[in-house]
Amino acid sequence: MTAPILPNFPIHCGRFTLRPVRTSDLDAIHSYRSLATVAAYLPHEPHNRGQTAEMLTAMAEQASLEAPGDWLDLAVEMPDSPHVVGEVLLKRDTAGMSSGEVGFVFAPSVHGSGLATEAVEAVLRLAFEQFQWDRVTGVCDARNIRSAALMTRLGMRREAEFVDAVVAKRQRVTQLHYAILRDEWVESMRSKGQKWRQEERDKRDIDRISTAFFDAFTSPDSGPADLNELRSLFLSGASVIKVADQTPQLYDVESFIQPREALLNSGRLRDFSEQEITTTTEVFGDIAQRWSLYSKSGTLDDAPYAGWGRKALHFVRTSDGWRISAIAWHDDPNDTALPRPAVSTRACLPIGLPR
Repeated sequence: MTAPILPNFPIHCGRFTLRPVRTSDLDAIHSYRSLATVAAYLPHEPHNRGQTAEMLTAMAEQASLEAPGDWLDLAVEMPDSPHVVGEVLLKRDTAGMSSGEVGFVFAPSVHGSGLATEAVEAVLRLAFEQFQWDRVTGVCDARNIRSAALMTRLGMRREAEFVDAVVAKRQRVTQLHYAILRDEWVESMRSKGQKWRQEERDKRDIDRISTAFFDAFTSPDSGPADLNELRSLFLSGASVIKVADQTPQLYDVESFIQPREALLNSGRLRDFSEQEITTTTEVFGDIAQRWSLYSKSGTLDDAPYAGWGRKALHFVRTSDGWRISAIAWHDDPNDTALPRPAVSTRACLPIGLPR
């Protein structure tokens, strides 16, 4: 088997890029390779600086995967502020066959962010689509639950458990062996594509419901305000919670809508509107959540009114489509200046008509 033809690096993968590690990455890579928590399930103790430098030099010298047994160590770099936060490694099979092994290590700062799963998936794509490998394996310490879960998420099968198979750091270690074939990878990507398309449809439906929710509070140009359409967006028995001064106020759908409907029809509030500024929507099967930063403005009692807030909407899928099952919100009436969009939208959020 000839050496794999490497792609043109860097590979841009959305929120990160992949490229071979460089000796100039020493500071960034040593910052996590030197941690006991990171090295806990690696075959070596935490690195000192010299050991990290030696490893980088060795990796840089064999980055072509030219010989069987060579490793390709790819740095995972955040593009907005170039900084290596992890590595994904491919090892060419020692027998020179069209197969290899994947390994990975990441800084604790990105644990739980999904970045590791995305990066390993990108490297598996490289192995199967660029290098045309037929099989990729992965090995982890049986105590390393995170790594085992990551490989499972990517469709890798657990093929074996070798009890007390190796000695590492003066103790016997049980290893778990995972593998995935090219055909399995293709099927996995096809299924993922179908799931992604369904999720995009769900997000569009949730966008439509959220837009209808905010539009319902816009002051009508003529005639009385009618919030019956707003009522239809809610699941029967849905709850609405306003949080002020850390004191939750609980409403059912009618006790939430009626005073707002009355205010819109009182003549006190004119030219009122609400709109989402930033949103984050996540779908989990038949449930979903949406976090919003929104603004509102109008004329209340002949005086200009403006404000902003944060809202969390919870949705469930029913036989009639998505419905709002709960809302929580928090207004910021004392500060009419909107926060910067970078402010986290994962907060308990607001609902907006002035009281």
